Amino acid sequence: MSAHPRHILIIGLCFLAFLSVAMMFGMVNLDAEDVSEVTSTSVTVLPIVAPLPPVHPKIHVMFVGDMMFDRAVRKTINSKGYEFVFGDSKKLFDKTQVEGPDLVVGNLEGSITTFASKTLQKNGSTGNAPLDFTFATATAAALKSAGVDVVSLANNHSANRGEVGLTLTRHYLTDAGVDFFGDPGNLAGHSIVKCIDVGKNKVTASSSKNFCIGLIGYHEFAYKNADNIISDIQELKKTASIVIVMPHWGIEYQKTPTKLQRDLAHTWIDAGADIIIGAHPHIVESIEEYNGHKIFYSLGNFIFDQYFSFDTTHGLAVDISIPVDYTASSTLAFSLIPIENKHTVMSLPDATTTNRILQDLAHSSKKYVGTSTLQNILGGKI
Repeated sequence: MSAHPRHILIIGLCFLAFLSVAMMFGMVNLDAEDVSEVTSTSVTVLPIVAPLPPVHPKIHVMFVGDMMFDRAVRKTINSKGYEFVFGDSKKLFDKTQVEGPDLVVGNLEGSITTFASKTLQKNGSTGNAPLDFTFATATAAALKSAGVDVVSLANNHSANRGEVGLTLTRHYLTDAGVDFFGDPGNLAGHSIVKCIDVGKNKVTASSSKNFCIGLIGYHEFAYKNADNIISDIQELKKTASIVIVMPHWGIEYQKTPTKLQRDLAHTWIDAGADIIIGAHPHIVESIEEYNGHKIFYSLGNFIFDQYFSFDTTHGLAVDISIPVDYTASSTLAFSLIPIENKHTVMSLPDATTTNRILQDLAHSSKKYVGTSTLQNILGGKI
Protein backbone atom coordinates (compact mmCIF):
# COMPACT_ATOMS: atom_id res chain seq x y z
CA MET A 1 0.00 0.00 0.00
CA SER A 2 1.43 3.40 -0.96
CA ALA A 3 1.98 6.06 1.71
CA HIS A 4 -0.55 8.84 2.02
CA PRO A 5 0.87 12.26 0.94
CA ARG A 6 0.06 13.67 4.37
CA HIS A 7 2.15 10.96 6.02
CA ILE A 8 5.07 11.75 3.73
CA LEU A 9 4.80 15.42 4.65
CA ILE A 10 4.80 14.64 8.40
CA ILE A 11 7.81 12.32 8.10
CA GLY A 12 9.66 14.92 6.08
CA LEU A 13 8.97 17.69 8.56
CA CYS A 14 10.07 15.47 11.46
CA PHE A 15 13.29 14.64 9.59
CA LEU A 16 14.02 18.33 9.05
CA ALA A 17 13.39 19.03 12.72
CA PHE A 18 15.81 16.23 13.69
CA LEU A 19 18.48 17.59 11.34
CA SER A 20 18.10 21.06 12.81
CA VAL A 21 18.62 19.78 16.38
CA ALA A 22 21.46 17.49 15.35
CA MET A 23 23.30 20.31 13.59
CA MET A 24 22.94 22.54 16.64
CA PHE A 25 24.78 19.96 18.76
CA GLY A 26 27.30 19.01 16.10
CA MET A 27 25.85 15.56 15.66
CA VAL A 28 25.49 16.03 11.90
CA ASN A 29 27.36 18.31 9.51
CA LEU A 30 25.66 19.19 6.25
CA ASP A 31 26.86 21.70 3.72
CA ALA A 32 24.50 23.93 1.70
CA GLU A 33 24.41 21.48 -1.20
CA ASP A 34 23.31 18.65 1.08
CA VAL A 35 20.54 20.74 2.65
CA SER A 36 19.31 21.82 -0.76
CA GLU A 37 19.17 18.22 -1.89
CA VAL A 38 17.24 17.10 1.16
CA THR A 39 14.65 19.91 0.98
CA SER A 40 14.16 19.62 -2.76
CA THR A 41 13.89 15.85 -3.06
CA SER A 42 12.66 14.55 0.27
CA VAL A 43 10.03 17.04 1.50
CA THR A 44 7.08 18.82 -0.08
CA VAL A 45 6.99 22.33 1.42
CA LEU A 46 3.51 23.85 1.40
CA PRO A 47 2.98 27.63 1.29
CA ILE A 48 1.65 29.30 4.42
CA VAL A 49 -1.83 30.66 3.69
CA ALA A 50 -2.83 33.74 5.65
CA PRO A 51 -6.29 33.58 7.25
CA LEU A 52 -9.03 35.36 5.34
CA PRO A 53 -10.13 38.72 6.79
CA PRO A 54 -13.45 38.65 8.67
CA VAL A 55 -16.54 39.09 6.51
CA HIS A 56 -18.66 42.13 7.30
CA PRO A 57 -21.89 41.52 5.40
CA LYS A 58 -23.88 44.44 4.07
CA ILE A 59 -27.57 45.02 3.49
CA HIS A 60 -28.49 46.94 0.34
CA VAL A 61 -31.66 49.04 0.32
CA MET A 62 -32.58 50.88 -2.89
CA PHE A 63 -34.88 53.90 -3.07
CA VAL A 64 -36.50 55.34 -6.20
CA GLY A 65 -38.73 58.38 -6.69
CA ASP A 66 -42.24 59.01 -7.96
CA MET A 67 -44.11 56.26 -9.82
CA MET A 68 -47.33 57.15 -11.65
CA PHE A 69 -49.29 54.71 -13.85
CA ASP A 70 -52.20 56.80 -15.16
CA ARG A 71 -52.59 59.35 -17.98
CA ALA A 72 -49.97 58.84 -20.75
CA VAL A 73 -48.28 56.04 -18.79
CA ARG A 74 -51.55 54.09 -18.68
CA LYS A 75 -51.96 54.68 -22.41
CA THR A 76 -48.54 53.15 -23.07
CA ILE A 77 -49.26 50.24 -20.73
CA ASN A 78 -52.51 49.53 -22.59
CA SER A 79 -50.64 49.19 -25.88
CA LYS A 80 -47.23 47.81 -24.84
CA GLY A 81 -47.58 46.41 -21.33
CA TYR A 82 -46.03 47.03 -17.93
CA GLU A 83 -42.75 45.30 -18.75
CA PHE A 84 -42.11 47.82 -21.52
CA VAL A 85 -42.72 50.76 -19.16
CA PHE A 86 -40.50 49.33 -16.40
CA GLY A 87 -37.70 48.94 -18.95
CA ASP A 88 -34.34 48.57 -17.16
CA SER A 89 -35.97 48.29 -13.73
CA LYS A 90 -35.46 44.53 -13.54
CA LYS A 91 -31.76 45.03 -14.18
CA LEU A 92 -31.60 47.79 -11.58
CA PHE A 93 -33.56 45.78 -9.01
CA ASP A 94 -31.90 42.41 -9.70
CA LYS A 95 -31.54 40.76 -6.28
CA THR A 96 -29.36 37.94 -7.65
CA GLN A 97 -26.43 40.32 -8.16
CA VAL A 98 -23.63 40.07 -5.59
CA GLU A 99 -24.40 43.58 -4.37
CA GLY A 100 -27.95 43.80 -5.67
CA PRO A 101 -30.69 45.30 -3.50
CA ASP A 102 -32.21 43.28 -0.69
CA LEU A 103 -35.13 45.73 -0.53
CA VAL A 104 -36.52 48.17 -3.12
CA VAL A 105 -38.65 51.12 -1.96
CA GLY A 106 -40.46 53.78 -4.01
CA ASN A 107 -43.21 56.39 -3.86
CA LEU A 108 -46.53 55.28 -5.38
CA GLU A 109 -48.07 58.47 -6.73
CA GLY A 110 -51.73 57.43 -6.90
CA SER A 111 -54.31 54.81 -6.00
CA ILE A 112 -54.90 51.30 -7.37
CA THR A 113 -58.63 50.80 -7.90
CA THR A 114 -61.34 49.46 -10.17
CA PHE A 115 -62.46 53.02 -10.94
CA ALA A 116 -62.17 54.40 -14.45
CA SER A 117 -59.35 56.75 -15.31
CA LYS A 118 -60.15 60.46 -15.43
CA THR A 119 -56.85 61.31 -17.11
CA LEU A 120 -57.05 58.99 -20.12
CA GLN A 121 -60.11 59.57 -22.27
CA LYS A 122 -61.75 56.85 -24.37
CA ASN A 123 -60.50 58.58 -27.51
CA GLY A 124 -56.91 58.32 -26.20
CA SER A 125 -56.61 61.96 -25.21
CA THR A 126 -54.72 62.88 -22.03
CA GLY A 127 -55.11 66.64 -22.35
CA ASN A 128 -57.03 68.95 -20.01
CA ALA A 129 -57.38 66.15 -17.48
CA PRO A 130 -57.75 66.67 -13.72
CA LEU A 131 -54.81 65.70 -11.49
CA ASP A 132 -56.76 62.73 -10.23
CA PHE A 133 -54.77 59.51 -10.57
CA THR A 134 -55.91 55.93 -10.29
CA PHE A 135 -54.10 52.88 -11.63
CA ALA A 136 -55.37 49.61 -13.05
CA THR A 137 -55.56 46.73 -10.58
CA ALA A 138 -52.80 44.87 -12.45
CA THR A 139 -50.36 47.59 -11.33
CA ALA A 140 -49.76 45.93 -7.96
CA ALA A 141 -48.61 42.65 -9.51
CA ALA A 142 -46.52 44.58 -12.05
CA LEU A 143 -44.69 46.37 -9.23
CA LYS A 144 -43.92 43.03 -7.60
CA SER A 145 -42.77 41.49 -10.88
CA ALA A 146 -40.44 44.41 -11.56
CA GLY A 147 -38.81 43.98 -8.14
CA VAL A 148 -40.45 46.70 -6.04
CA ASP A 149 -40.95 45.47 -2.46
CA VAL A 150 -42.38 48.44 -0.57
CA VAL A 151 -44.16 51.68 -1.54
CA SER A 152 -45.02 54.86 0.32
CA LEU A 153 -48.63 56.03 0.33
CA ALA A 154 -47.86 59.29 2.14
CA ASN A 155 -48.48 61.63 -0.78
CA ASN A 156 -51.06 63.95 -2.31
CA HIS A 157 -52.40 61.45 -4.87
CA SER A 158 -52.82 58.18 -2.96
CA ALA A 159 -56.18 59.46 -1.65
CA ASN A 160 -57.43 60.82 -5.00
CA ARG A 161 -60.33 58.37 -4.85
CA GLY A 162 -61.02 58.90 -1.16
CA GLU A 163 -61.00 56.33 1.62
CA VAL A 164 -62.52 53.70 -0.67
CA GLY A 165 -59.68 54.13 -3.13
CA LEU A 166 -57.09 54.03 -0.37
CA THR A 167 -58.60 50.84 1.03
CA LEU A 168 -58.62 49.24 -2.42
CA THR A 169 -55.00 50.29 -2.95
CA ARG A 170 -53.90 48.58 0.24
CA HIS A 171 -55.95 45.51 -0.68
CA TYR A 172 -54.40 45.06 -4.14
CA LEU A 173 -50.87 45.72 -2.87
CA THR A 174 -51.32 43.14 -0.11
CA ASP A 175 -52.65 40.54 -2.56
CA ALA A 176 -49.62 41.11 -4.80
CA GLY A 177 -47.13 40.85 -1.92
CA VAL A 178 -46.07 44.50 -2.02
CA ASP A 179 -45.76 46.15 1.40
CA PHE A 180 -46.67 49.77 2.02
CA PHE A 181 -46.20 52.45 4.65
CA GLY A 182 -47.33 56.00 5.32
CA ASP A 183 -50.74 57.62 5.09
CA PRO A 184 -51.87 60.69 3.09
CA GLY A 185 -53.24 62.20 6.30
CA ASN A 186 -50.17 61.29 8.39
CA LEU A 187 -52.36 59.11 10.60
CA ALA A 188 -50.61 57.09 13.27
CA GLY A 189 -50.01 53.38 12.87
CA HIS A 190 -48.88 53.30 9.25
CA SER A 191 -45.12 53.05 9.64
CA ILE A 192 -43.57 49.60 9.22
CA VAL A 193 -40.48 47.61 10.08
CA LYS A 194 -39.12 45.33 7.35
CA CYS A 195 -36.67 42.64 8.47
CA ILE A 196 -34.16 40.86 6.24
CA ASP A 197 -32.83 37.44 7.21
CA VAL A 198 -29.09 37.93 6.92
CA GLY A 199 -28.69 34.14 6.83
CA LYS A 200 -30.44 34.21 3.45
CA ASN A 201 -28.59 37.32 2.31
CA LYS A 202 -26.25 36.58 -0.59
CA VAL A 203 -23.29 38.15 1.23
CA THR A 204 -23.13 35.53 3.98
CA ALA A 205 -24.75 32.22 4.75
CA SER A 206 -23.36 31.89 8.27
CA SER A 207 -25.62 34.26 10.21
CA SER A 208 -29.25 33.90 11.15
CA LYS A 209 -29.57 37.47 12.41
CA ASN A 210 -32.46 39.61 11.22
CA PHE A 211 -31.62 43.13 10.08
CA CYS A 212 -34.65 45.36 10.53
CA ILE A 213 -35.38 48.61 8.66
CA GLY A 214 -37.97 51.08 9.90
CA LEU A 215 -39.85 53.01 7.18
CA ILE A 216 -41.87 56.15 7.93
CA GLY A 217 -43.86 58.24 5.44
CA TYR A 218 -44.77 61.90 5.77
CA HIS A 219 -47.09 64.04 3.63
CA GLU A 220 -46.27 67.73 4.08
CA PHE A 221 -49.44 68.92 2.33
CA ALA A 222 -51.79 67.19 4.74
CA TYR A 223 -50.95 70.07 7.09
CA LYS A 224 -51.71 67.93 10.12
CA ASN A 225 -50.46 65.14 12.40
CA ALA A 226 -46.78 66.01 11.93
CA ASP A 227 -46.12 65.04 15.56
CA ASN A 228 -46.89 61.42 14.65
CA ILE A 229 -43.62 61.28 12.71
CA ILE A 230 -41.56 62.07 15.82
CA SER A 231 -43.50 59.48 17.81
CA ASP A 232 -43.01 56.85 15.10
CA ILE A 233 -39.26 57.52 14.89
CA GLN A 234 -38.91 57.00 18.63
CA GLU A 235 -41.09 53.89 18.56
CA LEU A 236 -39.37 52.26 15.58
CA LYS A 237 -35.93 52.89 17.10
CA LYS A 238 -36.84 50.29 19.73
CA THR A 239 -36.98 47.44 17.21
CA ALA A 240 -35.41 48.61 13.94
CA SER A 241 -31.69 48.54 13.21
CA ILE A 242 -32.05 51.70 11.11
CA VAL A 243 -34.90 54.19 10.62
CA ILE A 244 -35.54 55.96 7.29
CA VAL A 245 -38.12 58.71 6.76
CA MET A 246 -39.58 59.24 3.27
CA PRO A 247 -41.36 62.62 3.13
CA HIS A 248 -43.51 64.01 0.33
CA TRP A 249 -42.65 67.72 0.41
CA GLY A 250 -41.09 70.79 -1.14
CA ILE A 251 -41.78 72.92 -4.19
CA GLU A 252 -42.24 71.29 -7.59
CA TYR A 253 -39.37 71.75 -10.07
CA GLN A 254 -37.17 73.55 -7.53
CA LYS A 255 -33.67 72.06 -7.13
CA THR A 256 -32.98 73.23 -3.60
CA PRO A 257 -34.95 72.56 -0.41
CA THR A 258 -37.17 75.04 1.37
CA LYS A 259 -36.47 76.18 4.92
CA LEU A 260 -39.38 74.01 6.10
CA GLN A 261 -37.88 70.92 4.45
CA ARG A 262 -34.53 71.52 6.13
CA ASP A 263 -36.12 72.23 9.50
CA LEU A 264 -38.21 69.06 9.35
CA ALA A 265 -35.27 66.90 8.24
CA HIS A 266 -33.05 68.23 11.03
CA THR A 267 -35.81 67.69 13.60
CA TRP A 268 -36.30 64.07 12.50
CA ILE A 269 -32.58 63.32 12.62
CA ASP A 270 -32.35 64.90 16.06
CA ALA A 271 -35.22 62.60 17.09
CA GLY A 272 -33.32 59.51 15.93
CA ALA A 273 -33.92 59.08 12.19
CA ASP A 274 -30.86 57.79 10.33
CA ILE A 275 -31.62 58.82 6.73
CA ILE A 276 -34.15 61.10 5.00
CA ILE A 277 -35.16 60.41 1.37
CA GLY A 278 -37.74 62.75 -0.16
CA ALA A 279 -40.18 62.87 -3.07
CA HIS A 280 -42.73 65.18 -4.78
CA PRO A 281 -40.76 67.98 -6.59
CA HIS A 282 -40.54 65.73 -9.71
CA ILE A 283 -36.87 66.64 -10.14
CA VAL A 284 -33.70 65.75 -8.26
CA GLU A 285 -33.06 68.10 -5.34
CA SER A 286 -29.98 68.72 -3.21
CA ILE A 287 -28.23 66.33 -0.86
CA GLU A 288 -27.40 67.62 2.62
CA GLU A 289 -25.14 66.33 5.39
CA TYR A 290 -26.43 67.04 8.89
CA ASN A 291 -24.79 65.75 12.08
CA GLY A 292 -23.25 62.84 10.19
CA HIS A 293 -26.48 61.85 8.41
CA LYS A 294 -27.52 62.13 4.76
CA ILE A 295 -30.64 63.90 3.53
CA PHE A 296 -31.79 63.37 -0.07
CA TYR A 297 -34.41 66.06 -0.54
CA SER A 298 -35.90 64.57 -3.73
CA LEU A 299 -35.04 61.68 -6.06
CA GLY A 300 -37.23 63.07 -8.85
CA ASN A 301 -39.40 60.99 -11.14
CA PHE A 302 -38.89 57.27 -11.65
CA ILE A 303 -41.87 56.47 -13.88
CA PHE A 304 -43.91 59.51 -14.91
CA ASP A 305 -45.20 61.25 -18.05
CA GLN A 306 -43.77 64.74 -17.52
CA TYR A 307 -41.84 64.96 -20.79
CA PHE A 308 -41.44 68.73 -20.92
CA SER A 309 -37.91 69.07 -19.50
CA PHE A 310 -34.62 67.27 -18.93
CA ASP A 311 -35.05 67.53 -15.16
CA THR A 312 -38.50 65.88 -15.11
CA THR A 313 -37.41 63.00 -17.35
CA HIS A 314 -34.25 62.25 -15.37
CA GLY A 315 -34.14 61.14 -11.77
CA LEU A 316 -32.03 59.27 -9.27
CA ALA A 317 -32.04 55.87 -7.60
CA VAL A 318 -30.06 55.57 -4.37
CA ASP A 319 -28.58 52.28 -3.16
CA ILE A 320 -27.68 52.33 0.53
CA SER A 321 -25.06 49.84 1.73
CA ILE A 322 -25.60 49.19 5.44
CA PRO A 323 -23.38 47.03 7.71
CA VAL A 324 -25.47 44.37 9.46
CA ASP A 325 -23.87 45.46 12.73
CA TYR A 326 -24.97 49.04 12.09
CA THR A 327 -24.82 51.54 14.94
CA ALA A 328 -25.15 55.32 15.02
CA SER A 329 -21.38 55.58 14.50
CA SER A 330 -21.27 53.21 11.52
CA THR A 331 -20.34 54.35 8.04
CA LEU A 332 -22.99 54.06 5.35
CA ALA A 333 -22.18 54.00 1.63
CA PHE A 334 -24.53 55.52 -0.93
CA SER A 335 -24.47 54.74 -4.65
CA LEU A 336 -26.12 57.43 -6.77
CA ILE A 337 -27.66 55.86 -9.87
CA PRO A 338 -29.02 58.30 -12.49
CA ILE A 339 -32.08 57.11 -14.43
CA GLU A 340 -34.13 58.47 -17.31
CA ASN A 341 -37.76 58.08 -18.24
CA LYS A 342 -38.15 59.37 -21.75
CA HIS A 343 -41.10 58.18 -23.83
CA THR A 344 -42.54 56.28 -20.85
CA VAL A 345 -39.67 53.80 -20.55
CA MET A 346 -37.48 53.66 -17.44
CA SER A 347 -33.89 53.24 -18.61
CA LEU A 348 -30.31 53.64 -17.48
CA PRO A 349 -28.74 56.59 -19.31
CA ASP A 350 -25.45 56.77 -21.20
CA ALA A 351 -22.25 58.17 -19.65
CA THR A 352 -22.80 61.71 -20.93
CA THR A 353 -26.30 61.94 -19.46
CA THR A 354 -25.16 60.28 -16.23
CA ASN A 355 -22.42 62.87 -15.81
CA ARG A 356 -24.84 65.72 -16.46
CA ILE A 357 -27.25 64.50 -13.77
CA LEU A 358 -24.47 64.10 -11.21
CA GLN A 359 -22.97 67.49 -12.07
CA ASP A 360 -26.37 69.15 -11.62
CA LEU A 361 -26.75 67.39 -8.27
CA ALA A 362 -23.31 68.49 -7.11
CA HIS A 363 -24.11 72.08 -8.09
CA SER A 364 -27.40 72.14 -6.17
CA SER A 365 -25.76 70.49 -3.12
CA LYS A 366 -22.64 72.63 -2.79
CA LYS A 367 -24.06 74.70 0.08
CA TYR A 368 -25.11 71.65 2.06
CA VAL A 369 -22.22 69.14 1.90
CA GLY A 370 -18.48 69.14 2.53
CA THR A 371 -15.84 69.43 -0.21
CA SER A 372 -14.98 65.73 -0.24
CA THR A 373 -18.65 64.70 -0.52
CA LEU A 374 -19.13 67.22 -3.30
CA GLN A 375 -16.34 65.57 -5.27
CA ASN A 376 -17.71 62.10 -4.49
CA ILE A 377 -21.14 63.06 -5.86
CA LEU A 378 -19.51 63.51 -9.26
CA GLY A 379 -18.27 59.92 -9.04
CA GLY A 380 -21.68 58.60 -8.03
CA LYS A 381 -20.64 57.28 -4.59
CA ILE A 382 -20.74 59.11 -1.27
